[in-house]
Amino acid sequence: MPVATASPGRARRFAELLGLSGIILAEPVLTALHEGADVFVTRRAGRLDVLALTVLVLFGLPLALLLIEEVVGLLGRTPRGVARRDATHRVLLGGLGVLVVIRLVGQSGLPGPLTVALAVAGGIALWAAVSRWAGMRLWLQYLGLFPLLLGAWFLAADPVRGLVLHADAASGASAPVGDPAPVLLVVMDEFPLASLLDEDDRIDPEQFPNLALLAQDATWYRNTTGVSPTTPEAVPPILTGRYPDGVGLLPTVEEHPDNIFTLLQGTYDLHVQESVTALCPGSLCGQGSLAQGNPLHELTLDALDLWQRQLFGGGDDRQVDFAIRQSDPDAPTTINEFAAGMAVGDDPALDVIHTVYPHQPWYHLPSGLTYEAPFIAEGLDQYAQYAWETQFAADTGRQRHLLQARNADVMLGLLLGRLRELGTYDDTLVVVTADHGAAFEVGEPLRGVSAANADNVLWVPLLVKAPGQATGRIDDRPARTIDVLPTMAEILDLDLPDGVDGVSLLGAEPAPGPDERRVYDWGFNRLEPNTDGYSLVDGATGFAELLAQPPPGEGDDPDLRFYRWGRRGDLVGRTVDAFPTGPPRDLAVELDADGGYRSSATAQRDVYVAGTIATGEALDLAIAVNGRIGAWAELQTTGDPSERRFWGLVPPEYLRDDGQDVIELYVIEGDGPTPTLAPLPLQ
Repeated sequence: MPVATASPGRARRFAELLGLSGIILAEPVLTALHEGADVFVTRRAGRLDVLALTVLVLFGLPLALLLIEEVVGLLGRTPRGVARRDATHRVLLGGLGVLVVIRLVGQSGLPGPLTVALAVAGGIALWAAVSRWAGMRLWLQYLGLFPLLLGAWFLAADPVRGLVLHADAASGASAPVGDPAPVLLVVMDEFPLASLLDEDDRIDPEQFPNLALLAQDATWYRNTTGVSPTTPEAVPPILTGRYPDGVGLLPTVEEHPDNIFTLLQGTYDLHVQESVTALCPGSLCGQGSLAQGNPLHELTLDALDLWQRQLFGGGDDRQVDFAIRQSDPDAPTTINEFAAGMAVGDDPALDVIHTVYPHQPWYHLPSGLTYEAPFIAEGLDQYAQYAWETQFAADTGRQRHLLQARNADVMLGLLLGRLRELGTYDDTLVVVTADHGAAFEVGEPLRGVSAANADNVLWVPLLVKAPGQATGRIDDRPARTIDVLPTMAEILDLDLPDGVDGVSLLGAEPAPGPDERRVYDWGFNRLEPNTDGYSLVDGATGFAELLAQPPPGEGDDPDLRFYRWGRRGDLVGRTVDAFPTGPPRDLAVELDADGGYRSSATAQRDVYVAGTIATGEALDLAIAVNGRIGAWAELQTTGDPSERRFWGLVPPEYLRDDGQDVIELYVIEGDGPTPTLAPLPLQ
């Protein structure tokens, strides 16, 4: 075959760049955004934002590369200059070929060096083919149609089509309210009922005093289950009283027009803070959400993050969009600001906040101080929907969750305290619930519903304090989060539209039986009882097993309860000199933090002690802070068989205010209450 000599025009070169960039950039990003389209809701993106992002993802990279070629061509209009431009074009195509191979085989499980070798070989092969054969260039030009078709599919298919076509749709109609008392509705995120219970199956007053105090004035519907383990599908049923009636519906007012906000508009002053959902129309609630800044700018950063994770990180689409949507680094500040905005006006107030608290990321202590730690808890297998790999990993994940849940209780206290400050607490309808729970069972997913964890994933808190109610009671009849709105409606004497699936919990008869509790999985498929692995929800078994669970932690000290978990939890809180000391262990230890761990007068504390040890042994470690054991760790396997990883969370009270902390590691040798501690050298 003769060597091609014709210089391709600008349009042909762009088509060639467009086709390859579609494979390595547009396809993974647009596919992930399509499956996680609720990120557009979280970012409060409008029609133009969606269109602009689509254009940027499709054409941004090939236009940038074409610009590079044109700049090279401007260096000389001579045949030599054109040759330099064409050579640059072939080199860029070869570079894109490298990325194409990485995209195609990067998640195949092949060793890294082999993947790199294949990618380089593929890039060289593409460069050579383009240099020698005109037919290859023609094929690449036809490939340029692929991203155009991809973009058309992305915009025309549900659920993105709904954002593009119905972004300005009108909201639902209001309904008459017979008894318009003030309302405070708090929806927490990823808060299992099991986290609240003490040994008497009551709300633990030492760990969650504000929830326990509310329970003294409210009806606690203890046997309440959610609808789905994923927030965009679990929160709308709370606000609408309806089960989801379609696959892939976005949590927007256009998809759910008859909700608490549209029904109460005109009667109430709406003060709303939504996370992940946008059921309150912008005309009523503005853009109140956790999203900050320009939507297009934030979405562009999300798309870049998606791309690098998909191309180089090996993450799946669900994991990526989950991380993007749920991240809120400053939830306490958001709740504080919401509390400050609660007020008494001419019309009764409808205060509604859906906070991501105490959802991951778990890096808040009960006091509100933050600490550095992995966004996703260590010891989770992300490729199995976040399945816990070991008991130690599950225990430490639960520990981080519980400590943040205690701070969520503090935040709830601020909201209730604001009502008391305004003098409206007694007359306010207060509802506190959560969208779904979380589970900490070895080998089971954090959120996916299974027979082993349904009791922790599905059962959530639900407390309802009617106006004037001052006596608490527990109601263990079957209840569902779709019953929240009908219950509120009966209290407020609000007429609900037809088609509401939930029922009021105020009647003498129980809600529809447990066999009628619908549950949806991650893919928004309805699970069938006894056939899809969640038989615990079909009957009273799940509720009974939940109540039979022992409370987390050990010991009588409430401040140490969530630090004293697991096999060696009894060591936490004791001084090092209370144990016999063995000979030092000659093992290389590398801490994650450079410069050691410091206390601080700022909002952040270095309490997460983690690192690696060069050993293949299965060892238990004691982590001491200033002479007192603050945590224990079970060495965990890594990808390298010659090293193991450890981590532990120490009480911040053990740190010195002057920052001169001494961190010590010991190998725990022997069993019983007083094992031997063998020091490990720290560099």
